Amino acid sequence: MLRRALGPGQLIATGVGCMIGAGIFLSTPGLAHRYGAPALLGGYLVAALACALTALCYAEFAAVDGGAGSAYSYARLTLGPRAAWLVAGALVLEYSFGAAAVANLWMKGPVGGAIASIGVAVLLAFGIRISAGLNTALVVLKCGVLAILVAGAFSRTGGRGFPFAFEGDWSAVAGPAVFSYLGFETVSTLGLECKRPARDLPFGVIGSLAVTTAIYLVVIAAYGAVMPPLRAEMAGMAPAFEPAARLAIAVGLSTVLIAMMMGQSRVFFAMAKDGALPAVMGRISERTLAPVGAIAVSGVAITVLCLTIPTGKLYDLAVIGTLIAFTAVAGALPLLRRKQPRSTFRVPLIWLIAPAAAIVNLYIVARMIAPVAIELVIFAAIWIVAGIGINRTRG
Repeated sequence: MLRRALGPGQLIATGVGCMIGAGIFLSTPGLAHRYGAPALLGGYLVAALACALTALCYAEFAAVDGGAGSAYSYARLTLGPRAAWLVAGALVLEYSFGAAAVANLWMKGPVGGAIASIGVAVLLAFGIRISAGLNTALVVLKCGVLAILVAGAFSRTGGRGFPFAFEGDWSAVAGPAVFSYLGFETVSTLGLECKRPARDLPFGVIGSLAVTTAIYLVVIAAYGAVMPPLRAEMAGMAPAFEPAARLAIAVGLSTVLIAMMMGQSRVFFAMAKDGALPAVMGRISERTLAPVGAIAVSGVAITVLCLTIPTGKLYDLAVIGTLIAFTAVAGALPLLRRKQPRSTFRVPLIWLIAPAAAIVNLYIVARMIAPVAIELVIFAAIWIVAGIGINRTRG
């Protein structure tokens, strides 16, 4: 068994640590200057809507199935092992491809990204107490620095922001904005390390998304306050704040990488325990009670991705994989309700919220899929062939 050491506060910190990173420090300034701050607001609100609807679905699943497999386990519970394998492929895109993109952005190159990935894998092998404790400390630090940057932005304009109106091509912002919200799902992979999963997992999933959405709206207002006088340098802030911005970016990206690799290793661990992957990936350290087999495989996979695929492609594929997993969870929720009508958390208006979540997610996928359609088909083919091979050898 993994060590049950996480409470609701650490779960929220894990989610916030994953969400407040690459999006807010690197993607958001570029999107703001390309489409304008009002379009940025609209895009982030649409992405937040899609994630909020989906988070409700995740929360009910997490209350029923407090395991480590997240969407993979939810699909296996309701749709069967074959569908679960396909959903697991979407999670590989989300976590492994997303982690590789973040590592490359953090270290400004594939070699540095590969080294960072190995370092984070070693950190995770020390156990959930150390990795989660460090993550929480870094989250507090980067939120504090971010508050300084936002205060500095408003101080230059006397508190003036931009009009909160939907203008510009906000629908083009929604897809990339989803990457900024990756994280609440990571919370759902920590069920086996949570003290009271039936109660705390739904709280962590919804709470982390709510906190992050509030932070994003404040930061977007700050971008509106400093545009157009300032260029998008160092998270869009004035040169006087460059040291703080550099610190926030470094800390922010490090926590994202920690959380993403943590999520991928837990999904691989759950798959190994189900017999869907080799048993070595289900190995647990006797000393740290960490899933070291799955952590090692995750670290190697992410390192290889850092060195072989361009960062932009990794980024787009991660977002599409995330949205596919989101859609699967939303679509499967009514089936869960039939199998398990009682739960500590129930989605209100399920026949409205679950289809709405699926539709919004698929709409964003349709807006993003063209540039990486070939790569997505190649990955899907490889993943399906691998699944057929494992099924024949392992039954």
